[in-house]
Amino acid sequence: MEYDNVEQLQKRIIDDMFREYAHEPLVWDTMARRELQGLAHPGFSDTPMEVENAEQISLRDRITKCNKVYQTAVKKIKNEEIWS
Repeated sequence: MEYDNVEQLQKRIIDDMFREYAHEPLVWDTMARRELQGLAHPGFSDTPMEVENAEQISLRDRITKCNKVYQTAVKKIKNEEIWS
């Protein structure tokens, strides 16, 4: 399968990660850190996954989105590792 742009490929990789490894805390941590960097996934926010947007999104918004990912992870994964 060919991809027209990097964003489509990133989305496919992230979707595959969640499909196969949604039970792994590292996946959620990675996604939360992406939100903090401003590299949002469409499933967590309305922002495209572009580096240019990282500068446009305020730090407060990025922290809020990062926290939202961690809150979702805590609800989905019931073990101590996600808390650390």
